[in-house]
Amino acid sequence: MTVKFNYDKTALKNIAEFLVKKNEVRVGILSNQWSDSKSAEARDREIGPVELACVHEFGSAKRKIPARSFFRKTMLNRRDDFISLISRMRSRILLQIAQGQGRAVLAKVGAQWVGYVIETFQAQGPGWAPLKPATIARRRPVWTGKYIVNEKGRSVREKKPSEKILWVTGALANSVNFEVKEG
Repeated sequence: MTVKFNYDKTALKNIAEFLVKKNEVRVGILSNQWSDSKSAEARDREIGPVELACVHEFGSAKRKIPARSFFRKTMLNRRDDFISLISRMRSRILLQIAQGQGRAVLAKVGAQWVGYVIETFQAQGPGWAPLKPATIARRRPVWTGKYIVNEKGRSVREKKPSEKILWVTGALANSVNFEVKEG
């Protein structure tokens, strides 16, 4: 009895090349420039997103700012979810790598982690120290997404200072990005 194996040499070559390279996905705030012009103008003389992220990630005793980790917290909270996702998608991932789409696989990993970090911002941690009333009072009023009836009986946008932690303009969260580095 003869056993015959058929295999795709190109697929094997693609897998081998992918595994040999030192590929990586970097997720974080990868530039110290604000991503939109409005944020850049408003913060022209202030710190960039990398410095601001460090202040909030680790806190500042000097400025009395508590640590509100969005990178480390996300890693702790979503690690098992990500491992489970990769486990479920294992066959599809291997097929894409075999088809020479390793970069696309890594880009999906990066996008997934950016999504996880944004969810941490939206969920306010969880576990982040609440804002102090004085901090909220210093904020300018923004539209709450609701309409109210004013004293003249007209429907107007309700505006209040945002109580969202690390999310006044969304500029810090919008600075979170990823890049794929192929070795």
